[in-house]
Amino acid sequence: MTEFRRFRGTERYLTSDSLEAAVNCALALERPLLVKGEPGTGKTLLAEAIAEGLEAELITWHVKSTTKAQDGLYVYDTVQRLYDSRFNDGDVRDIRRYIKLGPLGAALKSEDGYTIVASIVKEGAAAKDGRLKVGDRIVAVSQQTGDWVDVVEMKLSNVVSMIRGKRDSVVRLKVQTPGSAETRVIELTRQTIPLSAQEVKGEIIDVSGRLKGASGRIGVINIPSFYRDFQGASNGTEDFKSTARDVAKVLRDFKAQGGVDGVIIDLLMNGGGALSEAIEVSGLFIPYGPVVQVKDQLGQVKSHDDEDQTVEYDGPLVVVCNRLSASASEIFAGVIKDYHRGLIVGDVTTHGKGTVQNVNHVGSKLMQILGNQQADKGALKLTIQQFYRVNGDSTQNLGVPSDIVLPSVLDHLDLGESSLDNAMAFDRVEPLPHADEAKIYPEMVSFLRDRSKRRTGHVKEFQELNQDIQKILERKQRKTVSINEDKMRQERIDEEVRSRKKVEEAEEGGEDKEIFPAEFYNNELLAVALDYVAIQHGTLQVAGTKVAAPAASQ
Repeated sequence: MTEFRRFRGTERYLTSDSLEAAVNCALALERPLLVKGEPGTGKTLLAEAIAEGLEAELITWHVKSTTKAQDGLYVYDTVQRLYDSRFNDGDVRDIRRYIKLGPLGAALKSEDGYTIVASIVKEGAAAKDGRLKVGDRIVAVSQQTGDWVDVVEMKLSNVVSMIRGKRDSVVRLKVQTPGSAETRVIELTRQTIPLSAQEVKGEIIDVSGRLKGASGRIGVINIPSFYRDFQGASNGTEDFKSTARDVAKVLRDFKAQGGVDGVIIDLLMNGGGALSEAIEVSGLFIPYGPVVQVKDQLGQVKSHDDEDQTVEYDGPLVVVCNRLSASASEIFAGVIKDYHRGLIVGDVTTHGKGTVQNVNHVGSKLMQILGNQQADKGALKLTIQQFYRVNGDSTQNLGVPSDIVLPSVLDHLDLGESSLDNAMAFDRVEPLPHADEAKIYPEMVSFLRDRSKRRTGHVKEFQELNQDIQKILERKQRKTVSINEDKMRQERIDEEVRSRKKVEEAEEGGEDKEIFPAEFYNNELLAVALDYVAIQHGTLQVAGTKVAAPAASQ
């Protein structure tokens, strides 16, 4: 028998004396649950682990106090992924393949126990409403007629799950502005809309307006994800959406506008997408050859190649990545690096996701083999493939290291595949013969790295960023905290006010901020690109000449 009851008006508990019933009930309800039962039994252990996997607020002491805690952790990880596959994968596919986003058009992050609005997309519900601002703290969430749920110190994934919902339904948020304890209520209607901000976009930057004493034209292409309309492609739709098609169009637009001296590919925050798109986009910059190696469950390695010898752009190329550039982004960055086709600039390395997972539902055929006639016994999420660069290195854990590293807070947070429990280890396969475009070489990289380091050392914003990084490192190493509430509250308010100030300064750039805003980080990317262009054109020599002082960024 399965029984439901309310607890504290906000949380729902599922009580069951059967693990099988707990699983079925949990998967049938599209919301987090908390499983409760008699502690100390194997069934309760597994049921509680399943609840945690469903992103519930779990009574974890039951699991931790048993000798089989590790078994429970293995189970909840699997069921969490099963839950994601049944209820969340559709959203992911929409975002990556069909360029849609919902429900609010706002990206969230977690800081010091608070859910913070990290960015707002112009076409989304939050932007149209106008009241929710970048830097605001969401402290409680409610549905249109439900009770308020306090989300302070709640896992970000839980908060996101509560905010998600059906199109045209209403969600209510209690929000605080940085530096203020006053709470206001914002009621928003969820939307799922075509999102042009998630498409490839490009623009030509006249660097004379960004860097003192500099001249030139740098084309910037922002690739938020590697999307592809598989259905449209399968149906023969002439203008189906594709990252490679859109990048090629932008490159042709650059030519039509008189050409550019260099190109910057922005992959910041790009979590990946379709493998086929990573291969086709790579083919726009290399003549032909292997792009990625894929190893299957049997250990067999297959090369996926660019077979089109057409090159859309063969000039100076800079690829920008950070710790959240993953999967397909890493495949593209790896190709550019291995072919010596261009520079990789950004965080120390990329995310380090070099595996492919698939959810396999345990259906009737397998059950019949095992002598059980019940049709559905759940599912398992299995790693079925691994990615390798053409030089033989896996992107797993180590990612694709940058040639030139710029200061970044993300480098000092627990991000990336290597920070996960039980992440698969880095390994190698045999390298593949491939062309050497010879547009990058070690002496050049070292030279450009030194010039960048000299520039960033004199830029106020980079100095402030390094101070922020130092505070993060000190906080991570801190063994004690103040129990003075007023002191802790003031420290938090000061940090939030400073964050809001930075956001407001970043938003002053107008419409072009969507692609490549005029701010210190992007200005340094332009300076790196110009140095690279100058070397290619022979106006800046790497060795045998005195290094000229680099121009300061505005």
